[in-house]
Amino acid sequence: MQKETFYFSHDYNSRSDKKIKNLLSKTGMLGYGIFWAIVEGLYENTNVLPTNYEAIGYELHCETNVVKSVINDFDLFVINDNIFSSTSIQKRLDERNAKSIKAKESINTRWSNNERNTNVLPTKNDSNTIRVKDIRVKES
Repeated sequence: MQKETFYFSHDYNSRSDKKIKNLLSKTGMLGYGIFWAIVEGLYENTNVLPTNYEAIGYELHCETNVVKSVINDFDLFVINDNIFSSTSIQKRLDERNAKSIKAKESINTRWSNNERNTNVLPTKNDSNTIRVKDIRVKES
């Protein structure tokens, strides 16, 4: 069975961000990959994850000290007690939710302004197909 997936936007030039450049210079592409895996995890969990570095390292098949460094050392995440999140992700989630609410309100307004009767009345015909008489061709 196919799992439902969702799209999230991110800047195509994120490697140019000074925080990401610092991450790359210290951890290489391993840290960059861990960063994006964490970002995906935050999106999947409404922008909140526990700071369980060992569990994240186990899930991503990497060393705990690299995970801990990615989360703590580059000012990429907001850490409160035993959880962390991202201000950038929260901003994008808020924008998406605002658009969704606006779309729902627009649909409700459209439907309430246009009274629609979806009851279908039966036709006088007992069928919705067109019947064509047999046409016989005279053989010569």
